[in-house]
Amino acid sequence: MDSDISKKLPLIIGHRGCKHSGIKENSCRAVERSIKERADIVEIDVVCNKKGCFIGHHPKLFSLKNNAESFELLLKTLDSRAMLYVDIKERLSKGKIDALLKLIKKYYKGQAVAGSFYSKVLKCIREKEPAWIINYHCLPTRRCIKKALEAGANWINPVPLGVTSGFVNEAMKNGLKFVPAGNENYKKQLRYAKLGAHALSVFRPALFREWLANNL
Repeated sequence: MDSDISKKLPLIIGHRGCKHSGIKENSCRAVERSIKERADIVEIDVVCNKKGCFIGHHPKLFSLKNNAESFELLLKTLDSRAMLYVDIKERLSKGKIDALLKLIKKYYKGQAVAGSFYSKVLKCIREKEPAWIINYHCLPTRRCIKKALEAGANWINPVPLGVTSGFVNEAMKNGLKFVPAGNENYKKQLRYAKLGAHALSVFRPALFREWLANNL
């Protein structure tokens, strides 16, 4: 890939690690594959199960919850080889946030990204880890830009439906980097890149990076 082209590309996030034939997302194999595919950032969805243990899991994937791998094991697999993006999928108490941060700092040595729809969770992390990047998940509305700033966010992560250039421009004017939610529609991702996306999230980082370089 031409170095001048690669410099213009957004950062590439391995969405839930990676998803490929025989590879389950939010798994150790997914994390390993995402690193192999040169993802700049590896995203892992996190919830706390009934036993009080953190696991890599997206709430919409109910059938996979019982087979979810421990977040500790996922962190060990990552081993600080790429930037960690922990996507917190539920409201956590301050005690659970403390436990999650302690676990992350035990195995990850670097500047992490914390994302969530729950602004109180993000505010708590901002207070405890001021060097971390905070990514506020939201609807693409002007009101949510204000809420992102109140949460101490650096990035804003709107759901793909209804993202306008006006929203993106307003967010960036307020110092927020535009990092749209994961989307496997490459044409939509190309549009986001042209709107100024700082990072884009996909299941196959290597394939998407090559495609984007050839189309941007």
